[in-house]
This record gives sequence, structure tokens and C-alpha cells, in this order.
Amino acid sequence: MIGLKKVTDFFEKGHERSVLAKKNAAASFLIKGGSMLVSLLMVPLTLRYLDAEMNGVWLTVTSMIAWFNTLDIGLGNGMRNKLTEALAKNDLVRAKRYVSTTYIILTLISAGIFIVFACAAPFLQWHRILNTNISHEAELGTLAYIVVGSFCLQFIGRIYQTVLMSAQQNAQSNLLGFLFSLVSLVSVYVLTLTTQPSLVNFGIAASLSPILVLAIASIIGFSGKYKALRPSLKAFHAESTREIAGLGSKFFIIQVAGILMFYTGNVILTQMLGGSSVTAYNVAFRYLDIPVLVFSILLTPLWSASTDAYHKHDFAWLSRTMNKVMWMLAGFIGIILFLTVASPVLYHIWIGNRVYIPLNLTIAMAVLKIIILLSTPLSLFLNGLGKVNLQMYSSIFLSLFCIPLAVYLVKFTGLNVAGVVWATAICQAPTALLSLIQYRKIISGNAAGIWNR
Repeated sequence: MIGLKKVTDFFEKGHERSVLAKKNAAASFLIKGGSMLVSLLMVPLTLRYLDAEMNGVWLTVTSMIAWFNTLDIGLGNGMRNKLTEALAKNDLVRAKRYVSTTYIILTLISAGIFIVFACAAPFLQWHRILNTNISHEAELGTLAYIVVGSFCLQFIGRIYQTVLMSAQQNAQSNLLGFLFSLVSLVSVYVLTLTTQPSLVNFGIAASLSPILVLAIASIIGFSGKYKALRPSLKAFHAESTREIAGLGSKFFIIQVAGILMFYTGNVILTQMLGGSSVTAYNVAFRYLDIPVLVFSILLTPLWSASTDAYHKHDFAWLSRTMNKVMWMLAGFIGIILFLTVASPVLYHIWIGNRVYIPLNLTIAMAVLKIIILLSTPLSLFLNGLGKVNLQMYSSIFLSLFCIPLAVYLVKFTGLNVAGVVWATAICQAPTALLSLIQYRKIISGNAAGIWNR
């Protein structure tokens, strides 16, 4: 009973913002644990349905489509900060304007993306773009339509998840993510029992599941708890567009830089080493992504909580919270080191002999994941405060350097797949260091110039 009381006290005592953050983190941890399990099960299931070549094509197509994430010009993250600020001040009229304006603008952007793609698609030779031996051009073209179309719909639907995070209901947002993964897993499992390997069938099963979940969740949410924020044409506000886009444009540039660093790797590998290398890269990425995901889950509430604290001038809470977060890093770094040492055994248990993962690739991925662990809390803190100019400028420079470095390391050093990972790690490290310096300056009250923007 004493132990139970300590647990209860941990979640019930403290600052109201801290209590909400701890409850969301705990619930998110349990939910995301399920999501990670589903994600791990999806890998061998996918490899059972699609061979390494087809799987590499699928991963490359979806990573290319992820580039379109930047085409919201940062409006999602811009809305998140502005909506959190409005909710902190209980200004529901302004909050509804932010939500409605974002929905309308992103709907127009999504329609534009699909129209442009539909006009260009007939002239694209997908087997050359994807450097694949799969000769069914019609099948690859159909897959592209499915993935782009479903992405455009998700582009709009995911705004509801941003609303949940702005309201500091991260656990509910993560629950939707879990349902995406679960429905996709069940759909793909049914495919393995009922159909022959097909990229089109796989694309339908994996891509349309999130749309169904988002549609149902949005209808329920905006009809109930968030009825006051329900989007409408009348609530569209031009000034709100400028407010959201002002901060959002900075997030947009950071998103572009992130995509150049993390998503072009699949394309580089496809063109230089073939589709099978993409599969090896992504297996290692997912394997060592587990500690990063868990750490991110625990810290997800930090973004909106930091925004709330900053606009309430609660700098003491910000300092205490960040100090606690920093102490958590050592344990997660230790987990990554353990997974690296045990990788030969754990890879075999997980995926058998379907894909060979070189040890040098796992080591490179471990270094990258440790750098990401160090960057995550600092980025969330700075994003929440809107102090992202330094992050923006450094990301632009380093992302432009990352691509030629990756090509050089893959082509001329013998590192092969690991070369892409080392290039990303080298380019990510300076951003982490600069974020640490900026955080210390802000907390100590010594930030000036670019350090305070």
C-alpha cells in the first residue's frame, strides 16, 4: 500500500501543469508501447508479404511522399503554439479561428498537391525513378496515386491530432497513432491470408487505415469535448493566417532541413545500391528507434507545456523540468548501447534470415540515435518557446551539406549503407550543441540577439 501511495502521490502532487504532463506521459507510454509492438510485428509481416525488392520500393515511395509534409509551410506546428497560447488564456474565439483557418488552408494545399500530381503522373517513369526491376509500370503508378491521395487526406485529418496536443492531451493523440498501426497490421495480416503479393493491395491496406481512424476521431471530438473549436468557414480569419504562418514559416524551413537529412537517405540508397539496401537501412532504423520513441513519448507533453509556462512567465517550472529530463538521458543511452551489442541475436529473433544487417550499419545507427536523444528535449523546449531562428539557420546549412556528404561516404569510403547514417549523424551533432548553448542562455536570462529569437 505504501508503494501504491507513492505512485499516486507522484501523479497527483505538484504543479497542475506537471501533473497533467506526468499523466499524459504515463498514458502515452502505455499506448506507444502498444504502437511499438505493432510496428515491430509489422516488419516481419511485411517481409513475408513483400520481398526485399518490393519492400524497398514501398519504403522509398512513402519516404518520398513524406517530403510533402513540408508543404503545409509549418502551419501545423505554427497552429500548435498559437492554439496552446489561446487556450492558456481561455480565448476560445481566437482558438476556433486558428483551428478553422488551418483546416481551410491545408484543405486547399492538399487539393493543389493532388491536382499537380495527377497532371504530372502520366509522364513519370516509376521503374526508373525507383531504380527497380519491378516491370509493372501500371502497378507502380497506381501505388503512387494511392499513397499520394491518402497522404493528402491525412494531411487534413492530422490537424485534429495537433488540436489534442495543443490542449495537452498527448495521450489521446498517441492513442490515434496506435489505432493507425493496429488497423494497418490487421489489414496486412488479412492480405497475407487472402491475396498474392501486391504493392497495390499493400498500399491500400497501409495507407487508408489512418484516414478511417482520423475521420471517426475528428467527428467524435468536434461533436463533443472540442465542440467550441469545431472548424467552420465563418471562423476563417486572414489575420490568423498571418499569425500562424509567421511562426509556421520557421518550422517549415526546419521541416525541409529535417527531410533532407533523414528522408533523402532512402532515395540515395535506392539510386546507388538498389532497393534491398533501403530495407536493411530501415530495419536498423526501426530496431534502434525504440529507445528514442520511448524517450520522445515521455517528453511529448514538454512542447505545449513549455508554451503554456512561457506565456505565464513560469521560468522556474521550465528550469526544474528540463533538469529532470536531462537526468533521464543516461538510461536511454545505455539501452541503445545494449541493443547494439545484442543486435546479432535480436535481429535473428525478430526477422530471421530475411535481411542481412551489417554490424557497421548498426553501430552508425546507434551513434545517430544517441545524438537524436540529446537533441530531443532541447528542441521541444525551444519549439515550445518559439525560439527557433538559430535552429532554422543551422539546419539549412547542415542539411545542404548532408546530401553530398552521404553520397561521398557511400560511394568512395566502402561504408555502403552505413555511409548515409554517418552523414546524418555528423550533420545533426552541431545542431544539438547549439541548442544546448541556447537553452542555457535562455534559462539564465542571458540570451540576446539570435539566441533569443
